[in-house]
Amino acid sequence: MTVQPLRDMSGQSRFCQVFFDQVRVPIDERLGPENQGWELARTTLGNERAARSLVEASAYRRRMDALIELLRARGALDDPLSRDRLARCEIRVRILSLNAIRTVAALQAQGFAGPSASTARLYHSLLEQEFYQLGVDLLGQSGLLTAGTGAVQNGRWVTGYLHSRGATIGAGTAEIQRNTIGEQILGLPRDSP
Repeated sequence: MTVQPLRDMSGQSRFCQVFFDQVRVPIDERLGPENQGWELARTTLGNERAARSLVEASAYRRRMDALIELLRARGALDDPLSRDRLARCEIRVRILSLNAIRTVAALQAQGFAGPSASTARLYHSLLEQEFYQLGVDLLGQSGLLTAGTGAVQNGRWVTGYLHSRGATIGAGTAEIQRNTIGEQILGLPRDSP
């Protein structure tokens, strides 16, 4: 097994490429039927997403409250256009909570999360990018500093922005989530090989 860390824009390695070379799994240790690994992986990831969805929604509620408080204290909400952008983000944070509830309800009703977990995952990753973009934009030049005099909360917002670029890659890329939603929820045909 070879693990190659991938460094992101923030300089950290939060993702890795993992290669399995010449790996053989004895039949008695295989999980599920042969050639059904992708289905097993999707189910496992769906259950993980469902379990984390309420935690993520709660975390974004707290982050949004903290951002509103910070922007008010800095006078960044005096501009009506800034307030409008913040209101749109607030709506999306609330939708994130509703998606989490729907995902958990599907898990309870069916015993598995199903494709609603892909909707929740895609929505969360896009919200994460929008949220930190908004924070950096409304904080102005100080929001771009990572350290030193004038850096807002020790660079929390610009660091969050840089990390958020990878949000549509981790735990299943946005493209995979869109394919799952298209095929399993919207009933669109599968891509041909």
